[in-house]
Amino acid sequence: MGNASNPITSQNSGLSSVGNVDTKTADIDFIMTVLESQTRRTKHLDVAVSAQMREMKMNNAKTASTNALLSELRGLNNCVRKHDKGKDGGMDDKYKTDGKVIPPKDPTANDFKEKIKVLCSELNISFTDKNPGELEVMIQNVKSTLDGLSNDQQMHMTRLQNLMSKRNECFDTMTNTLRKIQEQKDRMIAHIS
Repeated sequence: MGNASNPITSQNSGLSSVGNVDTKTADIDFIMTVLESQTRRTKHLDVAVSAQMREMKMNNAKTASTNALLSELRGLNNCVRKHDKGKDGGMDDKYKTDGKVIPPKDPTANDFKEKIKVLCSELNISFTDKNPGELEVMIQNVKSTLDGLSNDQQMHMTRLQNLMSKRNECFDTMTNTLRKIQEQKDRMIAHIS
């Protein structure tokens, strides 16, 4: 069943018709049925718009958490690099390491690790704080996740725009139908007078 044969959902640009409903010849019961159908359709679209907006909010929250995780991972990675005794400037450091472990006694690194653990638990991501090499891999994986979330956000926005467009079409159809009914009533009254 296509939209072209459905008088409720199809659009026709004729001045005296709404969808396939000719307001000049259609009886009032049929016109009211069309209006009721458009009202129901609008309500269904309102529910769909609300659901889409909830999905977008969840996606935004996940994106914010993932961005925070990326920031904390980069901070921890910088901490590891700073304390690597193989690098310049790390030789006098009291938290120096061989670059193969995350400094266990550095309070800054520990702060990063605690924040990362909380964010990872929110996002259902496993985190081991033993190997700095895994940090680089995790940073790349989180960047990929952010790219995916960005793509999802674009899809959500496209769906929302589509739903809003359909919702606006319903309101236009109802408004045009009511206006044409009123014009016909005005003409009838003018002919009687």
